[in-house]
Amino acid sequence: GIFLYFNSFSSKYLLLDEKKHNIYQNSSLEYIKQNYLDLYKTLLDAQFVVSNDFDEQAIVEYKKIAEKMDTTMYHVVVNVTLDCNLRCWYCYEKKIHNSKLYANVIEAIKLNVTLQYEKVRFKTLKISFFGGEPFLNFEGIRKILDFARTFCKTKDVVLLADFTTNATLIRKEHLEYLQDLKCFFQITLDGNRQKHNEVKHLNGEDTFMRTIDNIHNISNAIKESYIWVRINYDEKTLEHIDDILALIDDLDKNHAFLILRKIWQTDTNDINPKLLTGAIQKILNHKFFVDCYALSRSGICFAERMNQVLVNFDGKVFKCSTLKSFDDDNSLGKLNLQTGEIKWDLNKVAQIPRILPNKRCSECCLYPCCLGPCNKNILKSPDRTCIIDEMNLSMRDYLMYNFKLNLLYENFSDTNL
Repeated sequence: GIFLYFNSFSSKYLLLDEKKHNIYQNSSLEYIKQNYLDLYKTLLDAQFVVSNDFDEQAIVEYKKIAEKMDTTMYHVVVNVTLDCNLRCWYCYEKKIHNSKLYANVIEAIKLNVTLQYEKVRFKTLKISFFGGEPFLNFEGIRKILDFARTFCKTKDVVLLADFTTNATLIRKEHLEYLQDLKCFFQITLDGNRQKHNEVKHLNGEDTFMRTIDNIHNISNAIKESYIWVRINYDEKTLEHIDDILALIDDLDKNHAFLILRKIWQTDTNDINPKLLTGAIQKILNHKFFVDCYALSRSGICFAERMNQVLVNFDGKVFKCSTLKSFDDDNSLGKLNLQTGEIKWDLNKVAQIPRILPNKRCSECCLYPCCLGPCNKNILKSPDRTCIIDEMNLSMRDYLMYNFKLNLLYENFSDTNL
């Protein structure tokens, strides 16, 4: 007898009993205003009712442009190496053995941050360390962060350090160095102990427990650490989600979150929807925030923001981090090693559409809160780019998941999601 409404423009939910549901569905607004003023005010506040001249579509498009052009944060992604100590079968990247940040590239990155600040007085500097496995070259990480600490303190800029890692190489001395920074980690698990070790095998070692231990070590050593445990799943992984939850349930739920992502080689139709929704519910029961292609709270993809750049270990410049090869063909420019300026390849940059029309998205009821996929994914697969396609869930199940997520989110004392 309870009806759930969702407004994708305001991202607000509304629960109505059967009586008010029928009134809302079958009565004029004037009738509701005259006889059910509290309901009418609720509808107005949550923008379930708007004036005729309120152009939601135009506002959404403006919001998307505004996020692309926002300059309050400068986001520098650094491929400190394209080597990795593991060889996961599903990895899309072309590895380069023994590659690591050139010394002159490190100096040029420092110059680039200073130059960008002179152009745009950003309030936050976010440096994301990517690869490859970034902790193969912690010396490169240290040199960049040594500079960033001093720079941000001098300029009164917030510093965020971000790591995408398999967490098998993290040592005590690394955590001691990072302990006073605000750090974000994305750490991958490939299922329970047996499944994970089959994918991430390293000389017969138990990489699963090493990763679990380091997740806890990060949580204990770095006060302002925010850990996203990413579970890459196929049709079998979700059956053993309880095994993972049992080992991480003691983590602070305000600082540790879960991501569920389908391995891209796994066909969507091979994923049992009931198994997926069941896994999501189990995670929610443990009070973890879980991003399973959740409706975004952070807006567009970071690579679509103008005030973002990815610098490869050799000085080549990109935007997107999900490339098979960081080579000349994919490069959008190069870092000037003497000045720190980026020399963009204008012929390539001009071919990147700022906003690529997508009829399916613009006509979708979820578009105002989803904002659609990035242009790269639209170009790659224009007919199959929806997050719901990736999950093999009905719209009803997907919205119910997001409603439960919203209830959990409202109880969090931290907003670093």
